[in-house]
Amino acid sequence: IATSGQTQSPKKPIRSQQRSKNAFSMQQIAKVLDKANKDDIKLLKDHWQEVIDHAKNNDKKSLVSLLQNSEPVAASEDHVLVKFEEEIHCEIVNKDDEKRNNIESVVCNIVNKTVKVVGVPSDQWLRVRAEYLQNRKHDQHNEAEKIETEPEQEDVAQKAKDLFGEETVHMIDD
Repeated sequence: IATSGQTQSPKKPIRSQQRSKNAFSMQQIAKVLDKANKDDIKLLKDHWQEVIDHAKNNDKKSLVSLLQNSEPVAASEDHVLVKFEEEIHCEIVNKDDEKRNNIESVVCNIVNKTVKVVGVPSDQWLRVRAEYLQNRKHDQHNEAEKIETEPEQEDVAQKAKDLFGEETVHMIDD
């Protein structure tokens, strides 16, 4: 009996750590943020209470409890990023296809537009957003650096050819 108790105890903390790591996907969030625009988020924010009310009026209690303390924070033509107060609600939306499909169906009925719902925990949203912006800034910087470096290499090679002649200078690619 003591043996089974010992093997069960260590598993519980591991599960909770996995849950918080897997409650949301940075890749899914990045997909939404990459194409996010003001018109789509305004549309969804303006109608979000209607989405919740529609779930209430159609006796979808499990959806109401999920959506009650949620808020759309970013949206694109075909995705919406929803911030959830409870991390477990975020995890349910991201992992339970049936629940997510039900929410997407209600959203479609209200805004007359098909969107995929992606969840983010409220307490993680600002960190996730900052991380996304930092990565995007870093990627743009790397891209700009790459563009600046290539012409510079060509200029050096051309100067060498001009200085020493075509026959003397041999270009070798790394």
